[in-house]
Amino acid sequence: MLLGLLLVLQQDSTSTRIETLLAAHDLAAARRAAEHLVAAKPRDARAHLLLGQVWYAWPVIGRYPALAEFRAAARLAPEAPAPLYWQVRVGQYLGSDEGEVIVREAILRIFALTPDYEDCWTLFQGLYHNPDIWRRADRALARHPDDPVALERRARIAIALEEPERADSLVARAMDQAGSSVLRFVLRAEAAFDGRRDAEGYAWYDS
Repeated sequence: MLLGLLLVLQQDSTSTRIETLLAAHDLAAARRAAEHLVAAKPRDARAHLLLGQVWYAWPVIGRYPALAEFRAAARLAPEAPAPLYWQVRVGQYLGSDEGEVIVREAILRIFALTPDYEDCWTLFQGLYHNPDIWRRADRALARHPDDPVALERRARIAIALEEPERADSLVARAMDQAGSSVLRFVLRAEAAFDGRRDAEGYAWYDS
């Protein structure tokens, strides 16, 4: 038991040192320390995440090795959104269609874990969408059936899919869970107008 505690403390110390080296932009030393940590702990998601962050900061050539490490971390810690969010950052850096695919796939997996992580929803709205992509996002957010944020965002998706009745139902559930808000009134108004229920739409806007 004592040996296990000492190993944990040693790993924490190594992780802190790597973070300090990264902050100081001493990338060569940070990379050596992180590669040593991964070699010693190949099943440790945090070790892969740290090495990925080092590669992400590495000039020019580091983004693909970083992506590989972030994917390894995500496999080892499937319930943690951070490795997926770092994949988003790699995709943003790479740009082009390839980068957008990386961003979108990581965000969809994050939605399945949590509906409101960092700026994922804002980023997702700026990506290309077709009905299949919207429905994949809806299925991911549906894993949080009682979360008002997830319900709001599913309502937005339903509006984008031209499903105003479902959108209104989702917002109504969000209001049951967390009360009214300007955003929820606006969503219900938009759903009513899309459903050709103009009087109801104006009533929600008046609210």
